[in-house]
Amino acid sequence: HLVVLQAKLNTYLAFLESGEVYVSYPNAKGRDFVIDVLVRYKPDAAALEFLVKAQCAVEGAGFAFRFRPLDGYAKDAA
Repeated sequence: HLVVLQAKLNTYLAFLESGEVYVSYPNAKGRDFVIDVLVRYKPDAAALEFLVKAQCAVEGAGFAFRFRPLDGYAKDAA
């Protein structure tokens, strides 16, 4: 799952950094962007480390990043 998430985050960052977001959403000019990752299960140590690194990378690019539980959050994977 982390590989898929990393690919999605890279795509989102490219969309924002390239300015393509303004072509697709002209009303977004002047707005702040947040990449919001919703987690269904409590992240294990590797996932938490990944999310913290992703947060640093996204924030380093000038955007906000957060991860939080999805409604109906399950504390442990089934």
